[in-house]
Amino acid sequence: MFGLDGGEHENAPDEVEHAAGTLNRARSAGKPVFVVEYVSEPAQQQAALQRLRALGFIPTFTTRALNTPPTVPLAVPAPTATTKPQQ
Repeated sequence: MFGLDGGEHENAPDEVEHAAGTLNRARSAGKPVFVVEYVSEPAQQQAALQRLRALGFIPTFTTRALNTPPTVPLAVPAPTATTKPQQ
């Protein structure tokens, strides 16, 4: 959903469609499909969470450095003035 270019920018629709098509082969074979997103902003996490679940995937979030275990959130808290991005 985000960060194909290495940043935290939203991926182009055709890039998302291509990736989803590839992942759907595993999902249609009855395999659970975990998707790792590297975004730290709560609004982006919420958008990815909703879109990935709608596509039938299991969203996870971690840092791009993979120095923390991925989390599988039930929900992502809404951003507040005191919410700081995860490092």
